[in-house]
Amino acid sequence: MHLPFPKPASRNMGKNTEPKNQDEVANIPLSDCAERPFIDFVNKTRLDIAVPVIFVAVFVLFAIGRVTHLLSAKSSFEVAYELVFVVGLSLVIFRHRSLFVGLLYGDLNPRGIWQYGLAPLAVVVPILLLSVLIAFVTHTPIHSFESLSIYRRREIVAGFLAPLGEEIVFRVWLQTRFQQGFGKMGEIFGGARLRPWFSAVGAFLCAALFLANHANGFSQWGIYALAAWLTWLRFRHHSLGAALISHFAWNGTLGLFGILVLTHVLK
Repeated sequence: MHLPFPKPASRNMGKNTEPKNQDEVANIPLSDCAERPFIDFVNKTRLDIAVPVIFVAVFVLFAIGRVTHLLSAKSSFEVAYELVFVVGLSLVIFRHRSLFVGLLYGDLNPRGIWQYGLAPLAVVVPILLLSVLIAFVTHTPIHSFESLSIYRRREIVAGFLAPLGEEIVFRVWLQTRFQQGFGKMGEIFGGARLRPWFSAVGAFLCAALFLANHANGFSQWGIYALAAWLTWLRFRHHSLGAALISHFAWNGTLGLFGILVLTHVLK
């Protein structure tokens, strides 16, 4: 008896499981999409516990330092703050480094990660060069500009240490929890269609907290731009790698520019 040759199951499964329209895409839970690596990392590394513990450790060290006059200067505390965060979070990442690597790409390839990561330099470098030109033309010492007067050596060191700790805290931990929590609220109020919009609100609030974490965040255009860019990279492309490169490039450019200005030119 001749039997018809069966069709491959995998091909049929692919057709049955592939979303056919935007309504089906909207019905896919956020936890089943590209957010899954971030949610797994937060859960398995217990960032909900690790980050508050590190915060407490930082302030305990600060209190001890103030009593013993080891951290009498504000900038010294900033260096210690960032150092403790980087060391603490690096230990967490090292234990779960395979999960961490999974966060770096998102939906970007290596070329896209570097392109998006270095894109902010196309904005910040011309502005810094323009500020130097204005200083020469107006004969105004550049270190007297309010936006550049913060660059002292210890604060520059803190700026180089900051990106890793801040990206883990804000883009991985807070933004993941905010997008997840607000997304569930969206489903409660309006179903799957509202979930992406509510998730975007959670991302926006995370960006606001990032601004609040910086002393002059609400008065400097650069921090606004950086917060918006890093939050968008995490929300749209699910790429921690691009956000890390952007943050390091931004801080590194400003730090090197500050060193150059304060130590070599326009004193």
